[in-house]
Amino acid sequence: MLQECAPMKNTIQHPKGYTIAILLALGQFACGSSTSEGMALSSSLCAETFSPCGGDPTGTWNVVGVCLDGDLAAAYNADSYSKHPECSSQTKEVRVGASGSATYTSGADAIVSHQATRVQEVKDSYSSDCAAAAFSVTTLDAGACAQIQQTLQAADSQKKVSCSMSAGNCDCTSTTTQEVKAQNMFEISGSTITESDDRTYSICIRDNKMTQGEVKSGSVNIVTSFQKK
Repeated sequence: MLQECAPMKNTIQHPKGYTIAILLALGQFACGSSTSEGMALSSSLCAETFSPCGGDPTGTWNVVGVCLDGDLAAAYNADSYSKHPECSSQTKEVRVGASGSATYTSGADAIVSHQATRVQEVKDSYSSDCAAAAFSVTTLDAGACAQIQQTLQAADSQKKVSCSMSAGNCDCTSTTTQEVKAQNMFEISGSTITESDDRTYSICIRDNKMTQGEVKSGSVNIVTSFQKK
């Protein structure tokens, strides 16, 4: 799932790069519930397809919304299927959330400063066949489900994983929260921004609104909307 969720340090590097700074999005939070940290999460599709149009990002921008430009759960299932065909429908829902700001300064040494929090919550339901293929579980019961939880948790210390049996499946919720405080050099080429830690994303700026789109899996973008401060 996410490999970019380790806390990031305050650094300034030379171009070119990729920072995991702010989750990218369009629209407002919709259909969201709250995490234990109180941040609203959304699994809503964007109201319209994200279309990069470029623009000048100079200034401070506050995150105001997040949505999915495509079915991220289906994309994750396609990835699972490529590894274990028995797990072609394990991911039932993916929700995302973000808050914070980004400040872009122009000039010879263009710098972007990120102060943000991003969250991703993934709900998976492992059938007996999927659990056997992915976790070598012979009998899927409460004890095996606890083993799956331990395995998922051990694989990524940044995640919070909770699993329980339901209707014969092991249902797991994995939540990754990332606090981002980073400074990076950046370059703009057309509508694409490349940061000095190799993160690339597309932008569209109209008036005092900016949307950013970043491909997360397959052709699915997580799109974040910003309002200029």
